[in-house]
Amino acid sequence: MKMIIWSAFAALMIAQPFSVFCQDTTWWIDADNSKVVVSGTSTLKDWSAQTSAVTGSMTLDSTGQIKAVDLSFDSNSLDGGRGADMNSKIEKALKSDEYPQIRFHSDQVQPGGSSTFSSTGKVMIAGVEKEIIVAVERNLNNFAATKDLKLSDFSIKPPTAMFGQIVCHDDITLSFDLAFKETAQ
Repeated sequence: MKMIIWSAFAALMIAQPFSVFCQDTTWWIDADNSKVVVSGTSTLKDWSAQTSAVTGSMTLDSTGQIKAVDLSFDSNSLDGGRGADMNSKIEKALKSDEYPQIRFHSDQVQPGGSSTFSSTGKVMIAGVEKEIIVAVERNLNNFAATKDLKLSDFSIKPPTAMFGQIVCHDDITLSFDLAFKETAQ
């Protein structure tokens, strides 16, 4: 009987460390070192708006491969750098009152090279969800990506200014510069 108990104990002690390596790991966005920039052009000049109020996580499997990514930020956190009037136009265009967050979720990550991968997921902007493929570059725990989109794909009417004399063009670029860490912030 002692031999059976001792054998079971020994088997448990040997197997236990392996179970730690078989578990998924979650990394969290380091908001202090991350930002999202939305940029585009208008009939007058180029524009951009950015936020560092990004939240989310990345799940890695036991081999360190990325399994899933979740990102979100409040649409009213985008700052166009030209004061409250521009920020108000951004919030109105993104329907921030009705849809307060912009979100991205992916559970389809395909390795590309040693420091690149593609992520297929769904982005939700202004209440409209679209599937996109994003090419991502990785440098240690930092990830950078740029994705061209159209406002019209999300049923967004391009903002205007100066009584309609200045109009944003339909094409926008969404740029991510994200840092992740293993502990939640």
